[in-house]
Amino acid sequence: LSTYKPYNEDDFKRHKVSKGQDIYKIAKEYGVRVPQIMEWNNMTTSYVKRGQTLKILKRQIDE
Repeated sequence: LSTYKPYNEDDFKRHKVSKGQDIYKIAKEYGVRVPQIMEWNNMTTSYVKRGQTLKILKRQIDE
């Protein structure tokens, strides 16, 4: 039986969206999928804007 454990804020890296970036470029940069970024940030669309801060789950990042 698995127990659902919600993520803590410390489990995430912060990424500030810069000019020319979109969610697809950010996902590729971190080796994650767009739907994951949307879930971690409670997004209903894949639209991001410059200056927006996104949460990326640290243990998903390819280092």
